[in-house]
Amino acid sequence: TTKPFSPHKALGALFAKRAAQSEGKVQEISESDTAGQSPSPQKALGALFAKRAAEEQKPVESVPDESAKPHKALEALFAKRAAQSEDNSAPILKEDPEYAKYFKMMKLGMPRETVMQALERDGKDASILDLDPELPLEKQKKDAEKVKQSATDGKKSALEAMFAKRAAAMGTPPAPGMVAAKPLKDDPEYQKYMKMLKIGMPVENVKQALERDGKDPLIAEMDPTKSYESQRKKEESESQAEEAKTDVPLKDMPEYAKFFKMLKMGIPLGAVRQALQKEGKDPDIAEMDPNESVSSQQKAQPEVAAEPPLQEDPEYMKFFKMLKMGIPVGAVQNALKKEGKDPEIINMDPARPLSTQSKSKKTEVSQPKKKKLNPPKVARKRLHWNKIDESKLDASSFWNQAKDQSLQLVGLDIDNDEFANLFTAPINNEAAPKKATKPDAKKNSSKQKVQLIDSRRRMNGSILLAKFKVDYNVLAKQVNTMEYVKAEANELRGMMQLLPTKDESLALRSYLPPMDAPRSEIDDSINKLGECERYMAVMLDVPDANSKFECMVFRAEFESHAESIRDGTKMLAEACNAVKNSERFQKLLLYCLKLGNALNTGGSNEGVSAITLDSLLKLAEAKAFDRQTSVLHYLVSIVQKNDADVLKLSDDFAPVKAAERVAMDMLS
Repeated sequence: TTKPFSPHKALGALFAKRAAQSEGKVQEISESDTAGQSPSPQKALGALFAKRAAEEQKPVESVPDESAKPHKALEALFAKRAAQSEDNSAPILKEDPEYAKYFKMMKLGMPRETVMQALERDGKDASILDLDPELPLEKQKKDAEKVKQSATDGKKSALEAMFAKRAAAMGTPPAPGMVAAKPLKDDPEYQKYMKMLKIGMPVENVKQALERDGKDPLIAEMDPTKSYESQRKKEESESQAEEAKTDVPLKDMPEYAKFFKMLKMGIPLGAVRQALQKEGKDPDIAEMDPNESVSSQQKAQPEVAAEPPLQEDPEYMKFFKMLKMGIPVGAVQNALKKEGKDPEIINMDPARPLSTQSKSKKTEVSQPKKKKLNPPKVARKRLHWNKIDESKLDASSFWNQAKDQSLQLVGLDIDNDEFANLFTAPINNEAAPKKATKPDAKKNSSKQKVQLIDSRRRMNGSILLAKFKVDYNVLAKQVNTMEYVKAEANELRGMMQLLPTKDESLALRSYLPPMDAPRSEIDDSINKLGECERYMAVMLDVPDANSKFECMVFRAEFESHAESIRDGTKMLAEACNAVKNSERFQKLLLYCLKLGNALNTGGSNEGVSAITLDSLLKLAEAKAFDRQTSVLHYLVSIVQKNDADVLKLSDDFAPVKAAERVAMDMLS
């Protein structure tokens, strides 16, 4: 029987042969020697190390008696191969179960920003999309760390070599930080301060001692086992990195990028400012340039940031206090005018500085200049009515019939002196001064903060949907198939108005998971929304929802609309007949025509022969020079003198009064 092969003996024979060759005594090792008692591997290794030590003129090192050395070499080899096989078994990034769905979204053509939002929503690093999808994630991370470490080591060694070379050329020792800087506890310059800390002295006392000796007090807070230069450089590099972060454009900063995307999607500026304020950020960020950094734009406006708001400005503070005390706005504006300040200041936002609300600084109130008028010899009040061209009058028109002598107003009693005093004035007479009118408190009230449409729409929608209790998914199916919905027309119209707009649809789709996501994930996202937003999210999938709602509203309102149209038409017909057949109204038109011609032409024969009905409204607008008497008042006084029965016109117009309630847009 043959003896089993022993790797220890084979290695021993190999090392013995190499040792014999190196000494110049090559001996043949027979098979019997190999199969029999083999030379000791320790002796062979000893001879090999002895030869190398002799060549290097070093003392011979004894080889430790460890027969397991070859085993360790083999184990290291197998471990290395096992690590390589583990790297090869790791899945590539696009097939990794954790990230495969995001690369599928990219493959389907979804926008990169949407996929990054999905990664951030799931709590993952959005920079995964920048990696190679054909390589494993761990391998790419290790390669990146190696490249970073090698770059750092290369820069450090290059700097040390450069400074050492310069120091040698100048004949001076290298800089302490570039050769072998001592830790703080062993540095003679700082050793005593480290001992003071070690024996338990307070840090503040040690800082005072450092300041007294003209040294950096922050040394007391540094690590005593590291050198001062290394820790100082670390602080400088961190501060430089922090400054570099602040120089990033606003649109590329993760904390502000989403707000500029909201602006890009068309969301109102006020809504974006409110979102910034809700997250504790400066709302003015929304009005900055997204291509510039925050620090550069804040530094560019130091004066604006330092200026106090209007309500705290010493120059205008007292006027806003007057408003708080309940003093009318007009009185405060008069106080501003007396001090030579712009009265419109009181209508500005008191929480913002003046320079941000007005391009000009302080504006003084200038007295209005009196315009030089070139009036006619007699100033006359005119009635600006709408005349009808005689060529366009029908033969059966009232105005053509009014030309008949029987309908002319003969012997009309008009007091010419009274007429001249009211509606004419000499050239040099100044118009009667206007009475001081009370300022409208509502118009001049200080501007309140803008209430955004989005919040009001959300509130109104939630109130409506709370009354109409129904499952939104069931409602969406009914609307899609245009089935009968047990709801009144105004409720259906309210739900139609709550359908998402284009901007709201974009915002909802960017929030909701993709269409191929699991249904449970989509439902969870919808349940996190408010009542109104949930309704909008469900209605997103209904095609032509607005048109379908209009049809449903029309069906619900048809009968009531038809009845209303029939009643309205009947009332209008009665009103038209009452106007057409009223003799009192015809006489009143003739009085208006005669008085208007007297005003406009001064009694000459150049007057018009027909006017439109809406010209009657001008009678109340035209005022006499006393600014109290209108042409309508004067007309009534004339009619009362000449034919008081005409003033009973309202008895003929009873059907007209009833027809006022008819909405014309419902009949068209």
